[in-house]
Amino acid sequence: MAVLQIAVAGAGLIGRAHIALIRKSRQCALAAIADPIPQAEAIAKEIGVPYFANLERMLDEVKPQGVIVATPNAAHAANSLACVARRIPVLVEKP
Repeated sequence: MAVLQIAVAGAGLIGRAHIALIRKSRQCALAAIADPIPQAEAIAKEIGVPYFANLERMLDEVKPQGVIVATPNAAHAANSLACVARRIPVLVEKP
């Protein structure tokens, strides 16, 4: 079975919970983290995955097979639509 490459947008509390679950899974792998906060870069570096301050840049460069949007609620629509525009399946964390 192929491993599904999943990126996470947002490395706050909920995003980190998704990151931990992805890393424990045998069926998927963490493709990248996108979040403009400095702590997100440190998290990505610590676990050895690509980091992007800009979601659209990450989508274009990494081309993940799916994205979990765990950003602040006000950014959900724009971030999700960026994924949809690239035909990347997206899971939007509820507000």
